[in-house]
Amino acid sequence: TKVAAALLFEQSNGYSLEQLQDVVRKLSPEEREIIFIEAMTTRENRRHKPPRAFENAVYTLEFLDNIGVYREFRRHRMNTQEAQNYTTELGYDVHQDVIDAGLGDELRRSMEQTHEVHMAIKKKYPIESQYAVTLGHLHRWYMTMNAREFYFLTELRSTEQSHPDARRLAQATYRQIEQVHTWVTSLSKFTNLSGEQVLERLKSEARIDRKLGLSS
Repeated sequence: TKVAAALLFEQSNGYSLEQLQDVVRKLSPEEREIIFIEAMTTRENRRHKPPRAFENAVYTLEFLDNIGVYREFRRHRMNTQEAQNYTTELGYDVHQDVIDAGLGDELRRSMEQTHEVHMAIKKKYPIESQYAVTLGHLHRWYMTMNAREFYFLTELRSTEQSHPDARRLAQATYRQIEQVHTWVTSLSKFTNLSGEQVLERLKSEARIDRKLGLSS
């Protein structure tokens, strides 16, 4: 209701926002859908931003994922973000490619040693002990974003060139919002929901090299 009324506001001289909300409440779901679709028709790629009216829908999501992907997501400054201190106590990720390379046990031993060092330092220096935590350790944070920023984040971080963890988390964010507001996710034209790609960044770099004439 808030988003649809805000979309109509600019073109509705003589009506207050509250009046428009009353009008929208009386519309059928199909009529409201027409308003949303019309508002998004001019988007030809993900760089074309949705109207600011979509900032009237707001979501808060809590994440528990590795620090590496957190540092990707925290770059989205338009979101309100709060994070807990880095710690080894929440566990860590072991990626499948590490296991496939036969290095899973070696990684686990290293992570257990890191945990021991972190806990030893934490007894006396709880803040400084965060330096003894790896990017693979799990981290807890939350983000509050509006629907307009939701489109930007999920469409950007789900591209084939994104880090696999960033793509996975962007897709998970999409699915969480989908459970609440399918009318928001159904308007997302450029979110990549496909499975994990292999060597995506390398392919992108190769395309750039070809354009620059650096490779055949």
